[in-house]
Amino acid sequence: MLVFPSCVALKQASAKICWPENIKTLTKAYRATTVGISKAHVYARIELVALVKDLYRMRALFFGTSAILAVMSAAQSARAQGMGDQWYVSVFAGFSNIGSIDTVYDEDDVANEFDDSYLLGLTVGMTVAPNLRGEIELSYASYESGRITYNGEEFYASSEGDASTTFLMANIWYDLPAASFGSAVPYIGGGIGAVRLEADTRFGGFEFGYNDTVTGAAAQVGAGIQFPMGTGKIDVAYHLKSARGLDIADPNSDEPYADGTFLSHNLQVGYVTTF
Repeated sequence: MLVFPSCVALKQASAKICWPENIKTLTKAYRATTVGISKAHVYARIELVALVKDLYRMRALFFGTSAILAVMSAAQSARAQGMGDQWYVSVFAGFSNIGSIDTVYDEDDVANEFDDSYLLGLTVGMTVAPNLRGEIELSYASYESGRITYNGEEFYASSEGDASTTFLMANIWYDLPAASFGSAVPYIGGGIGAVRLEADTRFGGFEFGYNDTVTGAAAQVGAGIQFPMGTGKIDVAYHLKSARGLDIADPNSDEPYADGTFLSHNLQVGYVTTF
């Protein structure tokens, strides 16, 4: 029998339902019940307890969907001597895959997996030297939670809620006119900056999970191609973004999910116009 240390007597029923207070007590209960019991049986019990808890505890699920307004100072770009400045602005949208946000909890590996999402963003940049562009990029993506894994496949369960990322990056892109075909010009580059992660997830239907707003260092590399369209350019690109060192709090535990890391794969299409 799967027994947890925290129990609630339900007024709506004559039964007593128990569930864990945090992921540590959940996994301890899981390990204690796996002797002679199939994992599928334990997972079914976990999901059943979570379902009963949601039906009878009458606690509204809180989804952290606060809007993030990033206020940026105008970037001071180095001017190439003897050449004019060419400023540009672009807007883009696309597809984003974050895979999982990997953390360490009490020396164990915890990973919250997420579904694929949309991506929205804008950039403001300037040509600072022949074939060299500097820009400031702001992008946003929101992901629905999929499942939680604990030490790989030792333990897993469904995970509810969502997480969003807001990146503010300073990028350098190098155009490659020698590799162009027709009017299409490829480019490569990358950047550094910061990411703001907002997470509100619940593991296995319980109240604990990633529930915090944190900021950390970020970096990216990317490549793309631009070709003329109307008075501007179409920009098709792939960006690989990385973040690490994110300590994500859980209100149900004094110990955070530490050293959070993730990789974000992004395919995007944008429109660029100069001014």
